[in-house]
Amino acid sequence: DYVRQLAILKGKSVIKDLNKKGIDTSDTLVISCDTVVVHNDKIIGKPKDLDDAYNTVMELSDSWHSVYSGLSLILNNKEYSGFDETKVKFVKIDPNEAKVYVESGEPMGKAGSYAIQMKGGAFVSGVEGDFNNIVGFPLTLFCKVLKEEFNISIFELGNL
Repeated sequence: DYVRQLAILKGKSVIKDLNKKGIDTSDTLVISCDTVVVHNDKIIGKPKDLDDAYNTVMELSDSWHSVYSGLSLILNNKEYSGFDETKVKFVKIDPNEAKVYVESGEPMGKAGSYAIQMKGGAFVSGVEGDFNNIVGFPLTLFCKVLKEEFNISIFELGNL
């Protein structure tokens, strides 16, 4: 519910900002998303600093965690919101490798302090669910909702 609500707030904020600028959003598909990591019932967002990133990476070491992405779509006053979950397993991480990874700056601005599509992927030994959800966009859910709720195929959207 947390990531779903964040996605809704982001989408409504975009519409409000566009309308303030005099832009008609009635035929605009507004897509918004937010992602968090959950480990041992604790929500882990983006790291505050390098120490926080290091501690998070080491906390996730040798364990499973869940990545949740909330999704909101708004078009012609019709709204949809939902979420997707993907489970990720980390290898046992060497503290020195975690330090070098964190010092690279890559974990900053990333939920869970890693980017699976970049060097952070080296920590991953298993994935259950939509890989794109871990990157931060639940593509499978998006395509399904677009088709079922809005009767639009992703292939009709043109350039994304």
